[in-house]
Amino acid sequence: RLRLDGDLDVAQWLWDLKGRKDRGETIDCFLVVDYVGWRWSGRLDDCILTTDEMGNVIVESLWEHDYGQLKARTLWATPSTPAGFQPFKIYMCAGPTDWALATSLWVNLARAHGNPVGWSGDPVARTDANYQNWPIVLKPFSYGQALAGGVTTGIVLSRFKSWHDAANQMLLDAEVTTRVRRYLPGDELPWPGANLKYGTLVVS
Repeated sequence: RLRLDGDLDVAQWLWDLKGRKDRGETIDCFLVVDYVGWRWSGRLDDCILTTDEMGNVIVESLWEHDYGQLKARTLWATPSTPAGFQPFKIYMCAGPTDWALATSLWVNLARAHGNPVGWSGDPVARTDANYQNWPIVLKPFSYGQALAGGVTTGIVLSRFKSWHDAANQMLLDAEVTTRVRRYLPGDELPWPGANLKYGTLVVS
């Protein structure tokens, strides 16, 4: 929640942006706050026009944390085929919990934004993929690394659930934490050789 004096240029810009979104324009606005090594980022959810006790106009903007991006990602039953042809009715992926959930998210991102490495092998482990067109990427790690990490084994089951709904209890049971961080100018690469654009959301 961010409250701004209505006379400020940025407040008027946000209010205009809300109008554009309300008219159906596909446009997003993101806020990033850096403080002593800590970063918070989120997407504009709504703007509200209010007045304070002195009668001054206040633009109050509401922001959804970037983890919400994962709540909006559907796990398709058969992510490698078009929407009209889903031969498998339930999506399943088994393995170390962190790897199974990461792979499930990866194949559905590939479905939406193009597959840079193909469907075979261990795609999450690839460090050389071209992610220039992906708004969300996963920090690479392999099945072998996941096994060596000792994370409990789990099975991802989804009938068109969101990634968050499929993952939440599994993450709690395995005591695994999901981290999201926007890659911005001045940051170190999320991994050596990473090929992605500034503003990309990196999940680890």
